[in-house]
Amino acid sequence: MRKVLFVCTVPALESYSIGVIKVAFKSSEIDAYASIMVNSDDQRSKDDILKSYQINSDKSANVQLIKFPEGKFMRIMAGKHLLKEVEKFGRLHGVNDIHFISQDVILHQNLKTFSGYRIFYTVHDLVPHQARLPMLQRLKHYYFRIRKDQGLVKKIANLVTNSHHQKLTLEALYPDKKIFFHEMPGLITPEIIHGTAKVPELIGVEGYILFFGRIEVYKGLEMLYNKFVNDPFLSKVKLVIAGRGSVYFNRDLNREQNITIINRFIADEEINDLFEKASLFIMPYLSSTQSAVSSLAYHFNLPIVATNIPGLNESISEGETGLLYDVGDEDKMAEVIEKMLTQPGLLEKLRENIALNNPFYNQDVLQQQLDQIYC
Repeated sequence: MRKVLFVCTVPALESYSIGVIKVAFKSSEIDAYASIMVNSDDQRSKDDILKSYQINSDKSANVQLIKFPEGKFMRIMAGKHLLKEVEKFGRLHGVNDIHFISQDVILHQNLKTFSGYRIFYTVHDLVPHQARLPMLQRLKHYYFRIRKDQGLVKKIANLVTNSHHQKLTLEALYPDKKIFFHEMPGLITPEIIHGTAKVPELIGVEGYILFFGRIEVYKGLEMLYNKFVNDPFLSKVKLVIAGRGSVYFNRDLNREQNITIINRFIADEEINDLFEKASLFIMPYLSSTQSAVSSLAYHFNLPIVATNIPGLNESISEGETGLLYDVGDEDKMAEVIEKMLTQPGLLEKLRENIALNNPFYNQDVLQQQLDQIYC
């Protein structure tokens, strides 16, 4: 049985890492270990984190928690020391393979620390998403994140992706590397399943179309907003945009009575309330590698309207779990939404398909794929 150490160095990707690590720990083919880095202000105990990852307490010794120092500069400066702690933990337990599952910043200059191991690296976004940032911020984002991520992709021999489309691209770019695929893990946590917190901005509001996720240019929210303001049908339909991030588009406050923008972090405990009161879920992305957020929609049996683009369309079955439209075609988007809401029985049929036959985010399939990667 291979001993595999999963490393997540990006606390913001905890939901993703939970999805992978909890499945690996249930495998009978993998002896799983985890190094999880958390923010300096994270007050959870180790037991609390184990519960979030759905790891039994008898496996506590297989999990290493590392707290980042406070401040971005200190985090970067501490990178070498923190990764040495990860290597020491791996050596202590005699692990064979180390899989870095988050888009890494601190690993780039410290890859030699792990020269005695077989290294795997998950490629999240081979092509960076479009972002509207000031010049200085754009340069910092490239220098501290994109450049280092791309450098690791070039250096590491075993690459993992959650997108069939990206796998083909990686195989074409790097014919001498081993490229592996596994399903995108779902984002469902115990806090989501059992959450009872109400979203205060939505008291008394229900039956809306929901966008949920960080507000980014590449997610197509400007077109979505404008269409719900100006379209004769959609201007009478409730839209909720929920997520933190800079609202980069101009708003017409006098004409957005049908739109609620909740521009803040949404806690896992609020997800139940947010999703259960929605009619359908929308993903108007302009580009995408893959998406895990649709797993939330499926958990609540919400049909999805989304753009038909590589990566994103891998998690939507046309006419079975949702409807697709061509990117940039705002009239078609409006037509698809109107069809969803007005065609008798369509929403109910899609909800039933999702509840009974949804083929996406299957943990048994993910476990089989992980078993094959490290064999």
